[in-house]
Amino acid sequence: MEKPSPLSNIMIASGGVATEYQGRPVIRHFGDPAAEYRAATEEAAVFDRSHRGRLVITGQAAGRMLEGILTGRIPDPPSHVTDGVLGGLGTYHGVLTSKGKMITDLWTILTGSEDEAGILLDIPVAGVTGLTENLKKFLPPRFAIAEDVSGALGMVTVVGHKGTTDLING
Repeated sequence: MEKPSPLSNIMIASGGVATEYQGRPVIRHFGDPAAEYRAATEEAAVFDRSHRGRLVITGQAAGRMLEGILTGRIPDPPSHVTDGVLGGLGTYHGVLTSKGKMITDLWTILTGSEDEAGILLDIPVAGVTGLTENLKKFLPPRFAIAEDVSGALGMVTVVGHKGTTDLING
């Protein structure tokens, strides 16, 4: 099993019940589904998504090279919300074989301008191997390079009406 993320350790210390998915630790619940649902819909809730795979695609034509691999459009660059917080949208994609068979689904996120930050791919852990093999085959290294940053970069999802406000205000 991979080591848990720092947030996962905090959640476990706060009463989170952990399980394992594809060899990675995942927080399942905190023991009160009604309160968890209420927090996610009326207040704010944080989900540790560090168990998912993350690749960064960089290079002089990273976006153009992914256009022939992903089923959707690369998102627009994020906008500045406040100090240290960028706002933007991720876009959902599928990755298919040349015969149309699904390899994986994923989300693409720009964490800055495409030239500076590259394109972050957020992938279900079960799809990382298939996607990596596909990229080795179809992503020309002269124009774009894929780097696995799963171990170095965590990911959280913040939901709820107060989620954005609480995140911005600390």
